[in-house]
Amino acid sequence: MLGATFFLSLAQLFHKLASNFFVLPNILWNPYLIAGLVCGGLGAILVTIALRQGELSKIYPLISLSFIWTALIGVFVFAEPLSFTAMIGLCSIIAGVSVLSSEGVA
Repeated sequence: MLGATFFLSLAQLFHKLASNFFVLPNILWNPYLIAGLVCGGLGAILVTIALRQGELSKIYPLISLSFIWTALIGVFVFAEPLSFTAMIGLCSIIAGVSVLSSEGVA
């Protein structure tokens, strides 16, 4: 699932880069858009493989980790500010995933 969340976040990076060159009809040949679609597809394949081997209720919440990767990409690649509210939200995601993944562990 970590690989899946990484590829899903990488897809968002490429989509952001593609948006800087959004000109019709050439958008279909935009290498950033193509890279974003490939990364999104790879992420979806990895999610499907993970779901095949585990429970939906335990695996699917891990996808929310892609929000953390995406926020870090925004901060470090695009120099976007991370507000205090966003930091609280990201910490909430980490706490929620931790609680859900530890459920049933005795």
